[in-house]
Amino acid sequence: MVCICRKPGGHTPSDTFMYLPEEKIVFMGDLVTENLHLPIFNPDVYIYILNQVKEMDIITFVPGHGNIGNREQLISLERYILFLIYSSLSALENNHTIDTYVSGFITPKEWTEWKGVNGIKNNLTSIYNFYSKANSTKE
Repeated sequence: MVCICRKPGGHTPSDTFMYLPEEKIVFMGDLVTENLHLPIFNPDVYIYILNQVKEMDIITFVPGHGNIGNREQLISLERYILFLIYSSLSALENNHTIDTYVSGFITPKEWTEWKGVNGIKNNLTSIYNFYSKANSTKE
């Protein structure tokens, strides 16, 4: 049996992955990668998707970029996204401008060797802007 799972946008406006439950393998596409600062479309939905995948009976993860791995790849990416979320929310709570926040940000050692388009600073900007817009619609 093959399950094609289509989810609302976490990495992109619409994310899809393929799950083989009998083999306990999941082909994650760009939802899970190895050591890559991939773009984040919606951080809340992204975490929601990763939490759903954590509940599945999976042994082998095939990422969109990187080596075949295990649940640790998912947990590492989740840790990364949660860190960016909390960091961005803290900057907003402390009334830091986007320029001050991003220019003063020091990348934690855990993610300094990761590759990716515009690196971590692009994700800081997109997540900061995501929550900034969400906060402005609440007011």
